[in-house]
Amino acid sequence: MASPTKQKRKRRRAILRRRLMLFTLLLLMILAVLLFTPWFNIRSVEVVGNDQIPTEKIVQLAAIPEGTNMFRISGSRVRRAIMQLPEIEAVRMQRLLPPKIRLTITETYPTMYFPYKSAYVLTNENGKVMSMQTTNDGLDLLYITGVELKDVKVNKNLTVQDTEKFDIIIETLRILQDAELLSEVRSCHFDNLSDCHLYLTDGLKIILGTTDDMEYKASMLKSILPRVNRVEGCYVDLTTPSRAVYGTLPEEPKEEEVPSTEGEDETKTPVTEAKEAESADAETKTNTEEKTKSTQTADTSADAAV
Repeated sequence: MASPTKQKRKRRRAILRRRLMLFTLLLLMILAVLLFTPWFNIRSVEVVGNDQIPTEKIVQLAAIPEGTNMFRISGSRVRRAIMQLPEIEAVRMQRLLPPKIRLTITETYPTMYFPYKSAYVLTNENGKVMSMQTTNDGLDLLYITGVELKDVKVNKNLTVQDTEKFDIIIETLRILQDAELLSEVRSCHFDNLSDCHLYLTDGLKIILGTTDDMEYKASMLKSILPRVNRVEGCYVDLTTPSRAVYGTLPEEPKEEEVPSTEGEDETKTPVTEAKEAESADAETKTNTEEKTKSTQTADTSADAAV
């Protein structure tokens, strides 16, 4: 015969099993109501936060038909579908009452571009490829050279040949950003890490030399800029940051074209014309001397005849 203690345990287990079954049944009923009742059928899809991409395009990509139960919509599927667009940084889906879906969009914008083969690659601040263009006309973005790209794909992050060099470049840009200088930079040239230089939006050239002591160089540059004439053709040399130098860039000689005159030989150059002029003068001089000699000879002959 079972002891009273064992019988109590059995009764407790039986009660727990019944309660668990009732709870499970209740949960299934609630789930069935949520999934199949028309009370939660979607009446509308709302899109907020989008400026670049039209609402109609986002709704089309989300593919959420009205009348579908909102608890049967997969949020991960909707996010993946919308983030096919490179302009989309993040998507948040909410189920609201009365039954509707709200899609909160976070967009991203191109902030810099790189040369790549015969084109230009536009990326956002995190290095995601936004688009590719065959010309840089009208691009008011930060231009960066010295980065060798490979396997460029739109809506994917940049891949580079030299990751160590790229990390140095990114760190340099971060330091300039922290110093509130990056917004004033028009282009960065890292083709040679021993001779890095920048151009500001006003044309002033900043010679960095190496990227060593970049925090100090950025601090020094920020203190110097308000005190110098910031015009194209001038420079600030921070190669030795403790002794910054401001100066004027040497002017490069300009080639002048000689306009051709109709009826003249277009292949002539100023040098050729000068030589031809010298030859003509020499010929004239020779002819004059010969005439003089002839005259003198004639006079002598006449005297002899007399």
